[in-house]
Amino acid sequence: MLNQIRSKRLKIFVKLRTKNKVIKIKIAILANGVWDLEWGKQALKEVDFLICADGGANYAALSSRIPDLVIGDLDSILPENLSQCEKSGCLIERYPCEKDETDLELALLRAEERARMLGERDIWLYGATGKRIDHFLGNVALMLDYAQKGYRIR
Repeated sequence: MLNQIRSKRLKIFVKLRTKNKVIKIKIAILANGVWDLEWGKQALKEVDFLICADGGANYAALSSRIPDLVIGDLDSILPENLSQCEKSGCLIERYPCEKDETDLELALLRAEERARMLGERDIWLYGATGKRIDHFLGNVALMLDYAQKGYRIR
């Protein structure tokens, strides 16, 4: 039921945009990097469509925010947070652990789809730095890839 509501909400946004009414839709990804809880609670209040890359859903739960989509191999999300997301009608896309893309890459692909559908060029990325230098550098490379596609990764 909630998925139908979210889907209808996105269709309404698209209809409004097609009638030359500009409405900014904030699409954000929450990754499993460093997360400042106090700041993050405020930041997530401004997000219209939240995608959590696997363990980013743990930070969403701490911030009292139900994501619209959780995506990845789901090896980092706590079972109780996954259960809460499922009960709340959050879309869940589970992938095998052995895959070619990182969880963040999968999240960016979905964010790009939503942004394209809504005519947005901004994608907000939270929690993409801080824990491991190899992940940090990979995430910076991803941001550059999307910048070359014309998106503003913030």
